[in-house]
Amino acid sequence: MKEHYDVAIMGAGVGGLVTGAILAAKEKMNVIVLEKNRVIGGRVVSFGKQHGSDYSGSEVRELLAKCAFTTVIKSEPDFDQIIAKGVLKDFIIDCGWHGTGGGQRSRLGLIGRALGKPIPFSDGLGTAFLEDERWLQLTELTKEWPAESITERSRVAYERQLLSAEQASKYDQVDLASYLESVTDDKLVRDYYCDLARWELGINSCSRISAGEWIKVNNGVAAAGRHLVHGGGIGEVTGGYKTIADILASVIQENGGEVRTEHPVTEVIIKNWKAEGVVVKGKTGNEEIKASNVVCNPPPYHLPGIIPDKYFVGELMQRVKNMYSTGAVCGHLCLKEPLEKDYWPKGQFVVRRNPEGRDLLLDTGGVPAVGFEQTSIVDPSRAPEGRYLVQFCDIVDPEALQPGHPTLQQQADVMIRFFRNHYPHFDDILEWYFITDSPLGSGLAPVIGICGDRRFPIRHPLIPNLFFTGDCVEQWDTFTSGAAHGGVLCASAVADRDYLSLLPPYWR
Repeated sequence: MKEHYDVAIMGAGVGGLVTGAILAAKEKMNVIVLEKNRVIGGRVVSFGKQHGSDYSGSEVRELLAKCAFTTVIKSEPDFDQIIAKGVLKDFIIDCGWHGTGGGQRSRLGLIGRALGKPIPFSDGLGTAFLEDERWLQLTELTKEWPAESITERSRVAYERQLLSAEQASKYDQVDLASYLESVTDDKLVRDYYCDLARWELGINSCSRISAGEWIKVNNGVAAAGRHLVHGGGIGEVTGGYKTIADILASVIQENGGEVRTEHPVTEVIIKNWKAEGVVVKGKTGNEEIKASNVVCNPPPYHLPGIIPDKYFVGELMQRVKNMYSTGAVCGHLCLKEPLEKDYWPKGQFVVRRNPEGRDLLLDTGGVPAVGFEQTSIVDPSRAPEGRYLVQFCDIVDPEALQPGHPTLQQQADVMIRFFRNHYPHFDDILEWYFITDSPLGSGLAPVIGICGDRRFPIRHPLIPNLFFTGDCVEQWDTFTSGAAHGGVLCASAVADRDYLSLLPPYWR
């Protein structure tokens, strides 16, 4: 290692890698990224093919837990047997389901191109919703509405899209249910947007979702030209989501920086209210790494102890205590043929209403019971010829995803029963499946009280060279896109230069 770095970054997740890649490529800073795990990527870790095919089942479990806070809760056959079959030689499996709205025109797509390293995307085409046992597009869902409701939905959408991000921010601490009541008396329109918002933002109840966050996210994706009808926009990162991390890490390394795995940071060195570097726990003991700037990528609620409590001044510690994440139960199916062959096979399929009764689910707001995507049809690199990989997901409150929760296994059973009930041939074409839970699907939930300017600051208010990045800082958006936005804003703060210029206005 060098004796001194311009920037030391704790954590090789999307936020840390975006920050490091911009500073290395654009500012020519000496950057070192320190990752505690044996692989980079954080919550976008992938397995199989180029991402590693020689893992045992126990090793995959360990990395899922350490990198993505994810646990395998159900599988057929046993998860270790699935991995022992050698499926990682032929399949690419993500730790969860990560939407990147806009594909090539998403924040990550644009950042990659700006850095000279395009991130490959396989875009989905359309979104189908289950209604009376039929898959319908969004436009078809409203066909039977009264004419005045159809006109009202268009009016609400048009007026929302006129709002700039700054204008929408005044609704950050207003719940979506109240916001919709204030702009329309039409219950059909309100329910329609609440159903979409629950799925888009990963929160069960519209009385908790931030209206400002919902407006900004919707407007960004719409301006990118990737709406949920014909343009798709969710899709997949070609070759697995860890491709994002690998590309960003290569930018850092090709510009003289370093990315070190199995280098856990145990302390940020702060003297006289200035960060001087970090302490890393190595195989032979602790090592100090000196740096002019220190950037922290882990969620702030993981930082107490690494940063002494005395530096969580004023309201900062209260913000840490108030933060919580989104939660999800996700799974993967391996099939001998597609579930859907004719209707939007490259799209996303969403069950808007729980088909079994709310008492069997962990949700509280009538949220989609199951959403799935035929992943290997969208991105053929994910599965071998003659096999089809499907990813599916359900939104779950994070407090219900604690280990040993009595209804967690029941939730997994409900998801599999949906496939068996809706597709009578399901067991005939099924080879294996596994289901995971993650109480930390994102760093911070986009809900009133903790989003907007209540997120964590990018720059420590009293330590001028201590910074924070990722999806928990004062940015807008969720999941990978939010982490990328936080990375751009953090790089701008470190360099004292506006790197939002890398993005079009609708992503700033």
